[in-house]
Amino acid sequence: MDELTSKTPISLPVPQCPIILVHQIDRMQEDPTSFSATNPMQTRTVMKCLTFLRPCFNGLIRVVCFYAGQAKEIGTEVSALNLPNVMVTTVDGCQGHEAEFVFVVTTKAGLSSNDNSGAFWNDERRVNVALSRSKFGMMVVGDLKLLWTADGIWRRFLRRALDKAIAVTPEYIHAMMDPKPQFVDGVIATTNGSVKAFDFYDDWQGSDGPSLPRSIKAARANGPIARMMEEADETTELTAIFPFLSSLFFI
Repeated sequence: MDELTSKTPISLPVPQCPIILVHQIDRMQEDPTSFSATNPMQTRTVMKCLTFLRPCFNGLIRVVCFYAGQAKEIGTEVSALNLPNVMVTTVDGCQGHEAEFVFVVTTKAGLSSNDNSGAFWNDERRVNVALSRSKFGMMVVGDLKLLWTADGIWRRFLRRALDKAIAVTPEYIHAMMDPKPQFVDGVIATTNGSVKAFDFYDDWQGSDGPSLPRSIKAARANGPIARMMEEADETTELTAIFPFLSSLFFI
């Protein structure tokens, strides 16, 4: 985390938590020939972040995509901009490789009547590979409600990650570029207000869905986020299921 924040002007959604969860529900586009898929809006989010992060971050950046079509689309744009030290691969192509910062691009969006629990983007091994490539920071871009509803490894990851991080909208990218951002109830904000993904949380009212991080609850109850961080309680144990995330959560 220190590598990410001390050597770049990046502003995190929640201070001191280097996992960024971007809730993006724009529909994907399926290729009837290759049976792969792309999500142009997820590509746009990643490219906006890359063009800001790359010039001021010296570490290797890796973009990990679940769909080959998505990897090709982002890879083409990265090549066109000649961005150095940015590797774009599918999940299967990144095994054994790490990077200082990793984007995990899930592509699929929108709930359907189909059973997504057995989908390849919810496969335990593949998701484990995608989420274990980062050394210092990670951004997951996708329909977080879909991932949560699919159950399995994604829900286990999100349940634990959301205890420290918070789901944000793609508008977060604009706030990320602000060296002195505003915070509303402990969450980074733009001039238009908090970038918290309200629709993601509102859908779960009264159900067994994700709740706000303890840090945000504490900030609301006790005042400034800085004071809350000094008095933070015990870090959530992510290592039981995701030992590779231990360094991100100071375990």
